[in-house]
Amino acid sequence: WCQVLLAPIVSIIPACIMFKTNCEPGCHCYKGPTLIAACTLAAVVHTIFHVCFLKFVLPFCAVRSRDNAKLEGITYKDCATFLPATWFNTNPVHCLRSKYV
Repeated sequence: WCQVLLAPIVSIIPACIMFKTNCEPGCHCYKGPTLIAACTLAAVVHTIFHVCFLKFVLPFCAVRSRDNAKLEGITYKDCATFLPATWFNTNPVHCLRSKYV
């Protein structure tokens, strides 16, 4: 739900683009309340699109969770035998730190 809370904040970007492109050559030229309405509309449309994308499209892209019943009896030591990669031995910064410090 953090991404949904971020949607209105990120919607400031299209509102600013609408404002900055106002009266530029080849773009729209709104004045007064019409400009404010256009910027607000851009922000609202972006927020709706953002939330709909997160709710309807993104779940199809997510990795499905595995059956946790298979993983209940496995310890860290057992898991490390077939998947030895960890944050500390794959992160280049930690690898260089271990090498030189």
